[in-house]
Amino acid sequence: MSTEYVVASAKLSCVCGSRTVGLAVHFDRHITSQNKFVANRSDIRVENIPNFGTCNALQSACVREDASLTPWLEYKDDVIVAGHPAVLKSSILMCSIGGGTISVDSSGQ
Repeated sequence: MSTEYVVASAKLSCVCGSRTVGLAVHFDRHITSQNKFVANRSDIRVENIPNFGTCNALQSACVREDASLTPWLEYKDDVIVAGHPAVLKSSILMCSIGGGTISVDSSGQ
């Protein structure tokens, strides 16, 4: 498991998506790394993670809804950021619509 924290502007990709997207992190965080807000396990909404373009599994535009992603897996449970565990570069998400795995390409640091 990585020890590198994911921060605002991290790059994410979905194995079923056609593009990489940037992660948006809320400004309510009390923990930063290199002057960027650290992501937590609740950062899974559309406002945090935009769609990944065309979904290869669905053969259509990626459908992003707040309920379409599982909470982050493989997170740092002993570091709490705004009430939720911190997200690491090795953390992943699962899409419940197209079945893709979403991973962190770049932590943003």
